[in-house]
Amino acid sequence: MRSRLPVLIAIVAAAAACGPTQPARVAPRPGTPVSASQSKTWDAVIQLFAERNLPIKNMDRASGFIATDPLGVDNVSHDGVDCGKDVVHYPNPPRLATYSVFVRGDSTSSTVKAAVHWTSQSDDQKRLLLECTTTGAWEAAFERDVKARVEGE
Repeated sequence: MRSRLPVLIAIVAAAAACGPTQPARVAPRPGTPVSASQSKTWDAVIQLFAERNLPIKNMDRASGFIATDPLGVDNVSHDGVDCGKDVVHYPNPPRLATYSVFVRGDSTSSTVKAAVHWTSQSDDQKRLLLECTTTGAWEAAFERDVKARVEGE
C-alpha cells in the first residue's frame, strides 16, 4: 500500500495542474479628462457608439451613463482581454462584451470613463460563463477617440 501512495499523490497533482486557469485581476483605471463640456463629450460618445455599431440599451444623460446589452464578439481581436486558459492551456477567447461609459463634468470640462465586461464560455458540456479580465486597451482607445473628437473640433 505504501508504494502506491506516491503514485496516487502524483496523479492528483497532475490532474490539478491540468485544470483551467483564471485570468489575473488588474487595478481599476481612472477616467480620461477632456477639455470640453459634459454635453459635447456626451455627444461624442453617442456618435462613437453609432459608428462602431454598438446598440445602446441604457442611456441617461443626467447621470452620464451609457451601456449596451451583452454583444457577441466571436470575431473580435483577443488583444486587451484575458479569459484564462482551458484545461490544455489554450487561451479562452471572449464570447460576449458589455460596453459602458460614464461621462462626468460641467460646462467647461469633463471626464470620460469606458469599461468593458468580457465573458467567455467553458468548452466542456456545462458551457459555463467565465469572467474575463480586461487589460484596459479597448477602454483607453475609446477614451482617446472621444477626447480627440471633442478637443479636435
